[in-house]
Amino acid sequence: MTDNAQSHSEGDSSPEHQPFFRVRPLINASAEEVGQSAIDYTRDQFTILSGTPEVVLTRRMTAAEFSVTGLGQMGFGGGEPPIMLVVVKGDFDVSNFGRFRAFDSSSSPTQVKYIGYVFDLRAGMPCLTATGLTGEYFRRALNDPSLPD
Repeated sequence: MTDNAQSHSEGDSSPEHQPFFRVRPLINASAEEVGQSAIDYTRDQFTILSGTPEVVLTRRMTAAEFSVTGLGQMGFGGGEPPIMLVVVKGDFDVSNFGRFRAFDSSSSPTQVKYIGYVFDLRAGMPCLTATGLTGEYFRRALNDPSLPD
Protein backbone atom coordinates (compact mmCIF):
# COMPACT_ATOMS: atom_id res chain seq x y z
CA MET A 1 0.00 0.00 0.00
CA THR A 2 1.41 3.41 -0.89
CA ASP A 3 1.66 6.33 1.50
CA ASN A 4 -1.25 8.02 -0.30
CA ALA A 5 -3.53 5.00 0.02
CA GLN A 6 -6.27 4.98 2.62
CA SER A 7 -7.69 1.80 4.00
CA HIS A 8 -10.53 1.04 6.31
CA SER A 9 -11.93 -2.24 7.44
CA GLU A 10 -15.69 -2.27 7.81
CA GLY A 11 -16.62 -1.98 11.46
CA ASP A 12 -13.35 -0.30 12.46
CA SER A 13 -14.33 1.63 15.58
CA SER A 14 -10.85 2.19 16.92
CA PRO A 15 -10.31 5.61 18.50
CA GLU A 16 -7.73 6.59 15.87
CA HIS A 17 -10.17 5.97 12.98
CA GLN A 18 -12.33 8.97 12.25
CA PRO A 19 -14.84 8.38 9.48
CA PHE A 20 -14.33 10.52 6.39
CA PHE A 21 -17.98 10.42 5.30
CA ARG A 22 -20.82 12.09 7.14
CA VAL A 23 -24.46 11.97 6.12
CA ARG A 24 -25.88 15.43 5.47
CA PRO A 25 -28.38 16.86 2.99
CA LEU A 26 -26.69 17.70 -0.31
CA ILE A 27 -29.62 19.31 -2.14
CA ASN A 28 -27.86 22.68 -2.40
CA ALA A 29 -24.35 21.24 -2.64
CA SER A 30 -22.12 21.85 -5.66
CA ALA A 31 -20.99 18.98 -7.88
CA GLU A 32 -17.56 19.28 -6.25
CA GLU A 33 -19.05 18.90 -2.76
CA VAL A 34 -21.05 15.82 -3.78
CA GLY A 35 -17.92 14.44 -5.44
CA GLN A 36 -15.97 14.95 -2.23
CA SER A 37 -18.72 13.13 -0.33
CA ALA A 38 -18.32 10.23 -2.79
CA ILE A 39 -14.55 10.18 -2.17
CA ASP A 40 -15.15 10.23 1.60
CA TYR A 41 -17.75 7.45 1.33
CA THR A 42 -15.31 5.41 -0.79
CA ARG A 43 -12.57 5.80 1.82
CA ASP A 44 -14.92 4.55 4.54
CA GLN A 45 -16.44 1.64 2.61
CA PHE A 46 -13.61 0.24 0.50
CA THR A 47 -9.89 -0.44 0.75
CA ILE A 48 -7.87 1.82 -1.52
CA LEU A 49 -5.01 -0.33 -2.76
CA SER A 50 -2.88 2.42 -4.28
CA GLY A 51 -2.96 6.02 -5.37
CA THR A 52 -5.61 8.62 -4.71
CA PRO A 53 -9.18 8.13 -5.93
CA GLU A 54 -10.52 10.75 -8.29
CA VAL A 55 -14.00 11.80 -9.32
CA VAL A 56 -14.32 11.41 -13.09
CA LEU A 57 -18.01 12.30 -13.42
CA THR A 58 -20.71 14.13 -11.50
CA ARG A 59 -24.08 14.61 -13.13
CA ARG A 60 -27.45 15.66 -11.68
CA MET A 61 -30.22 13.62 -13.21
CA THR A 62 -33.63 12.10 -12.77
CA ALA A 63 -34.32 8.39 -12.36
CA ALA A 64 -35.55 8.33 -15.98
CA GLU A 65 -32.32 9.95 -17.18
CA PHE A 66 -30.31 7.47 -15.11
CA SER A 67 -32.00 4.53 -16.83
CA VAL A 68 -30.67 5.67 -20.24
CA THR A 69 -27.06 5.69 -19.00
CA GLY A 70 -27.01 1.91 -19.37
CA LEU A 71 -26.25 1.41 -15.67
CA GLY A 72 -29.69 0.13 -14.70
CA GLN A 73 -33.03 1.45 -13.55
CA MET A 74 -34.19 2.89 -10.27
CA GLY A 75 -37.56 3.41 -8.71
CA PHE A 76 -38.52 5.44 -5.68
CA GLY A 77 -41.61 4.98 -3.55
CA GLY A 78 -43.19 8.16 -2.25
CA GLY A 79 -41.63 10.56 -4.74
CA GLU A 80 -38.33 10.78 -6.49
CA PRO A 81 -35.58 12.66 -4.64
CA PRO A 82 -33.03 14.79 -6.49
CA ILE A 83 -30.14 12.48 -7.46
CA MET A 84 -26.60 12.78 -8.75
CA LEU A 85 -24.49 10.16 -10.47
CA VAL A 86 -20.86 10.21 -9.27
CA VAL A 87 -18.17 7.95 -10.73
CA VAL A 88 -14.91 7.51 -8.82
CA LYS A 89 -11.79 6.04 -10.45
CA GLY A 90 -9.02 4.38 -8.48
CA ASP A 91 -7.58 1.06 -7.37
CA PHE A 92 -10.10 -0.50 -4.97
CA ASP A 93 -10.56 -3.74 -3.06
CA VAL A 94 -14.31 -4.21 -2.60
CA SER A 95 -14.15 -7.52 -0.72
CA ASN A 96 -15.02 -5.79 2.58
CA PHE A 97 -18.16 -4.18 1.17
CA GLY A 98 -21.29 -5.78 2.70
CA ARG A 99 -23.10 -7.23 -0.29
CA PHE A 100 -19.97 -8.63 -1.91
CA ARG A 101 -19.40 -11.00 1.00
CA ALA A 102 -22.48 -12.97 -0.03
CA PHE A 103 -20.90 -13.95 -3.36
CA ASP A 104 -18.40 -16.71 -3.96
CA SER A 105 -15.08 -14.85 -3.87
CA SER A 106 -13.65 -17.10 -6.57
CA SER A 107 -16.18 -15.85 -9.13
CA SER A 108 -16.76 -12.28 -7.94
CA PRO A 109 -14.19 -9.59 -8.63
CA THR A 110 -12.83 -7.95 -5.52
CA GLN A 111 -10.42 -5.52 -7.19
CA VAL A 112 -12.03 -2.82 -9.33
CA LYS A 113 -11.05 0.46 -10.97
CA TYR A 114 -14.41 2.26 -11.00
CA ILE A 115 -17.11 2.78 -8.40
CA GLY A 116 -20.32 4.52 -9.37
CA TYR A 117 -22.75 6.00 -6.88
CA VAL A 118 -26.19 7.44 -7.25
CA PHE A 119 -26.48 9.94 -4.42
CA ASP A 120 -29.91 10.75 -3.00
CA LEU A 121 -29.22 14.44 -2.45
CA ARG A 122 -32.04 14.82 0.07
CA ALA A 123 -30.73 11.95 2.24
CA GLY A 124 -27.11 12.90 1.58
CA MET A 125 -25.90 9.40 0.85
CA PRO A 126 -25.72 6.85 -1.95
CA CYS A 127 -28.89 4.92 -2.74
CA LEU A 128 -27.09 2.75 -5.32
CA THR A 129 -23.49 1.58 -5.68
CA ALA A 130 -22.05 -0.20 -8.71
CA THR A 131 -18.50 -1.31 -9.45
CA GLY A 132 -16.53 -2.15 -12.58
CA LEU A 133 -13.27 -3.97 -13.22
CA THR A 134 -12.67 -1.52 -16.02
CA GLY A 135 -14.74 1.29 -17.43
CA GLU A 136 -17.09 -0.87 -19.47
CA TYR A 137 -20.07 -0.29 -17.16
CA PHE A 138 -19.47 3.44 -17.08
CA ARG A 139 -18.59 4.05 -20.74
CA ARG A 140 -22.01 5.42 -21.63
CA ALA A 141 -22.35 7.47 -18.45
CA LEU A 142 -18.91 9.00 -18.97
CA ASN A 143 -19.47 9.40 -22.71
CA ASP A 144 -15.89 8.21 -23.16
CA PRO A 145 -15.45 5.90 -26.16
CA SER A 146 -11.89 5.05 -25.07
CA LEU A 147 -13.27 2.94 -22.20
CA PRO A 148 -13.66 -0.72 -23.19
CA ASP A 149 -17.04 -2.24 -24.11
